Amino acid sequence: MAYLPGHVEAMAAWIHEVEEILVVDSESSDGTVEYLRENLKHPNVRILSHPPGLYQSWNFGISQVSSKYTYISTTGDTITLAGLKHLLEVAENLRADVVISPPEFRFSDGVESSAPIWPIHEMIRVLNVTAPLVVERPRLFCSAFIFAVGRGLSGITGSAASDLFLTKSLQARPFPCDCGTVGDTFWGLHHSVDLTFAITPEKHSTFLFHPKHYNPNAFEYNLRLIDRAITEGKALFYDRMQPGLADQEDRWELLVFDLFDAIDLKLRCTVELDVLRDKNKLWVLNPLAWRMRYARNFYRRQIKKITSVILSQVPYDRSWLDQIHYHRLADLVGTKPTSR
Repeated sequence: MAYLPGHVEAMAAWIHEVEEILVVDSESSDGTVEYLRENLKHPNVRILSHPPGLYQSWNFGISQVSSKYTYISTTGDTITLAGLKHLLEVAENLRADVVISPPEFRFSDGVESSAPIWPIHEMIRVLNVTAPLVVERPRLFCSAFIFAVGRGLSGITGSAASDLFLTKSLQARPFPCDCGTVGDTFWGLHHSVDLTFAITPEKHSTFLFHPKHYNPNAFEYNLRLIDRAITEGKALFYDRMQPGLADQEDRWELLVFDLFDAIDLKLRCTVELDVLRDKNKLWVLNPLAWRMRYARNFYRRQIKKITSVILSQVPYDRSWLDQIHYHRLADLVGTKPTSR
């Protein structure tokens, strides 16, 4: 409720330009519904009720949309009228199922921030994007996989409040509801192989950082999600992407194999290093910990290099990639890591 008045006020700039407004309330008891009934003015507004659950509520609301495109207006995050019109124009011109744009960041006290680098910012930088474009599916899939498993479960869609979706594509592909707060990350990974994603460098939206409460077991839970992303990403590649690469250069296939190896080993090194640190506060005196740290950083650099090649398609020398196959984890750390 704290961010709702400002959010409704920001919507006033574009609310009468859209066909319909659907609100999904998850059994709130803080006056949210009453406030919206009084202050959200639109000739075609519906306030729906659904049991708690972020993506369950999103899916329910999306299932009720009749407009051609869906914009998910998450509380606290804003967009301008010019921004909505721009996303719509890109979607129509490029026949995209999803249009992703970079937001500006700000904190709850109104201070702007440039802190995080999301996938959309990385793709714009590496691809040197100066105008809207469709991202090729092999490149998009690899990016979705890299960011999901190598960047803390980051999703290529970024903030939904900075994006526009073709409604029928969303309705046919609901957000997964068994991934905690990163259902959109898994949605982007799953559908990078079958939908058309466009990106634009223009910034017309804001993303609000506000205090969150985290489960103390989040680390272990996120590790399981990363394992799941690796498993599902490999299955998607072998089932959906690899067959379509038969008539192309082998660049994508070779790079993805290298990527799978590097990410898996980097994660194993990270987990083992964390175990060593937890066991002994004087881990800095343990040569094994330093070898594990070296190995983690080694594979982190390999992932970064592969990412740059995949995104930019620049010519490359495979000699440094071959290190991944010759410098296996056991060679680097001198021991077999414990299983996760």
